[in-house]
Formats: sequence, C-alpha cells, structure tokens
Amino acid sequence: IAARSLIEAYPHFETSAEKEHVTKYFYEHQDTVRIISFAPRPPLPLTRSLAIDTVEDLEKARKIASALGNSLITATCYDVLETAERLF
Repeated sequence: IAARSLIEAYPHFETSAEKEHVTKYFYEHQDTVRIISFAPRPPLPLTRSLAIDTVEDLEKARKIASALGNSLITATCYDVLETAERLF
C-alpha cells in the first residue's frame, strides 16, 4: 500500500478490524481505490550459501558485488541470489 493512499484512507477506517488489517478497507472499497497485484518471482533453488567464512567465500562475494555493479546498492536478496547462481 502506498503511504499516500494509506494516509488518505485512514480517516475513513470505521472498524478496529480495518485499522488492524488495513488491506481489508481497500478490498472493501475497490470503487474508490486502485488495486494492482504483482505476480511473485519464481523461487530460486537455495543451492549455495552466501555466508562468508573463508577467503574463498569473500572472493565470491566480491565477484557477486562486481557483477551487480551500480545496482548493488538497491539489489534485493533475490538479485544477489540470482547473480550468485549465474556466476557459480
């Protein structure tokens, strides 16, 4: 839920259930809000560890960081795992 949408809708919440489960209000008032659903990415197989316990692990982490380049700062865990799978 976008923060602005929540701020605008909150004064209209009438029940404690709407305040506790905020999506309830939005689904019950679809005539006044726009709901967009996103399909989840397929799960990545967790075939490798990203722990850094050895010098070799550190080198792998550096290669992953290098491969991500400028997007490293905003990379998600999924991006890091996907990159690791691609590299190793």
